[in-house]
Amino acid sequence: MFFNQSIEHDDYGHKWSLSALFRHLEENGVDIKLLWSRIYDLIIKSIISVEPFMADTVIKYNLKSHCFQVFGYDVLIDENLKYIINRPWLIEVNMAPSLNYDSPIDAHLKSNLIVYTLNLICLKKYNTKFYLSVESPKSASKKVSLNDKLINEFKVSFFRL
Repeated sequence: MFFNQSIEHDDYGHKWSLSALFRHLEENGVDIKLLWSRIYDLIIKSIISVEPFMADTVIKYNLKSHCFQVFGYDVLIDENLKYIINRPWLIEVNMAPSLNYDSPIDAHLKSNLIVYTLNLICLKKYNTKFYLSVESPKSASKKVSLNDKLINEFKVSFFRL
């Protein structure tokens, strides 16, 4: 196996960045805008196909709007992509894609995925000094509960990626 040893070499080995792949494809005559539109089409249709199941799950578990899901799409781009009739192939959709990493490029890409996902769901960095000094509504003499402190510590440590 050939691993990327640094994020600067994102077009080497068996894992490439999407930008490196698109640079390579564009150099070989592939229309990247057309490719993206076909991949978007593939993703949208796959989500539409499972929408009834997802809606039933939300109702069954009373999830409402308090959850989100990251999907991992495995898409095959064949050598005939530059011709109009060919489309990308959907291999599988991962409901829980792995965020483990085994190379610097992998760590870089997956940590950016986490950051972008947290930005998308509007998760904000909290000022723990403020939250840890807030008094508990149950008792004016007690500080924030241990559970609240653990949650705030998680938020701070998570944003130190």
